[in-house]
Amino acid sequence: MYKNLLLLFIIAVAISSCLTSNPCLKYYSFEFPVKVTAQDTFSVGDTIWYEMDLSNQLLDKNSGSYIDFTDYELYFSLNFSKVDTGMVYGATLLFDLYAEVGEIKQNVNGFAYTYIHFDDVNNKKFRIGVIPKHKGVFSSSISLPSYLCNKEVSDTERLNIGSENCIEYMCDESGAKINNGNINYYLVDGVCQWTTDSLEICYGTYDESASKGGFAFVVN
Repeated sequence: MYKNLLLLFIIAVAISSCLTSNPCLKYYSFEFPVKVTAQDTFSVGDTIWYEMDLSNQLLDKNSGSYIDFTDYELYFSLNFSKVDTGMVYGATLLFDLYAEVGEIKQNVNGFAYTYIHFDDVNNKKFRIGVIPKHKGVFSSSISLPSYLCNKEVSDTERLNIGSENCIEYMCDESGAKINNGNINYYLVDGVCQWTTDSLEICYGTYDESASKGGFAFVVN
């Protein structure tokens, strides 16, 4: 009898170990619509508006169900690149930014990281003014913060919006969509640049750029 109990205990531990090492994974696919001033050409000193107004109930395209984001603090990263140069050029500091609605947070550590926060955790709106200070051809992107893409984050940072029993991800299949896909892609189509490590970076397909919050424009 004791041998049978011991065997059952060993089996239970083995099953528990398997469940722990192979957790349930759940992947969401959300589209976050962004409205940007619908022009392809601006002048130095103009204001380019970036706006978002989200419901707390967002459609997950993978399941066809609405997921409740009430009380969930969602924010986005905003980046700019200058594309009329041979080298990759992080251009965020070539713009003045201010928040008419929402909040802008920046962290400059060799590179300028800019984050856009909503007006309130349950009033998911922002209206950000972007003022170019230099001429050139630029590409901007709005994306989810990197912690939602990192599968090695701690439990306190991990996404937890729907399933308590699964590890959840929404970065890979989710993204901002600017002006319903009207992103002036012709300005960057085929453009390739080099990094300081001699790595060639080329702009992707239109569909990829449109689904990842891309938007291109010229400043005269």
